[in-house]
Amino acid sequence: MRKRITLLVCILAVIQMLFLLKSMAVENSNNTQIDKAISIQYKSHIQNIGWQGSKTNGQTSGTSGKSLRMEAIRVSLINAPEGASVLYSAHVQNIGWQNWKLAGTEGKSLRVEAVKLKLINLDNYSIKYRVHIQNIGWQEWKYDGQIARNNREITTIRSN
Repeated sequence: MRKRITLLVCILAVIQMLFLLKSMAVENSNNTQIDKAISIQYKSHIQNIGWQGSKTNGQTSGTSGKSLRMEAIRVSLINAPEGASVLYSAHVQNIGWQNWKLAGTEGKSLRVEAVKLKLINLDNYSIKYRVHIQNIGWQEWKYDGQIARNNREITTIRSN
């Protein structure tokens, strides 16, 4: 059975990622095993604000009710095994899809219009995410590299 990392992305100005999965056995300095959970960490770049502080495992990152666009996101894993990572990409206004290492822009006043995420070298794990669209609401859950966006078309996405 695949374990899931749940990620809630609000493509406007709110991003939220919910906590994770499996614990890993890790040896401490006394050579005894301790359980260390894999976590997800993320931050968002918001119009007129810039980069906000890092959030983890379900905390909300961004703004709500301010009509500010999300311009970029950064995502990483904490306590992941060596070689494991999360790749992410964004569809950005006037640019289109970026490569799997970028998700947005800084200083260009361009909105993130869609995102996709996938896990690398984490067999038996899956990442789950969805987006919130202004005046539409939460979209369906997406998994492992699927595109999360407005199902009708890519539109302006801002906080409610």
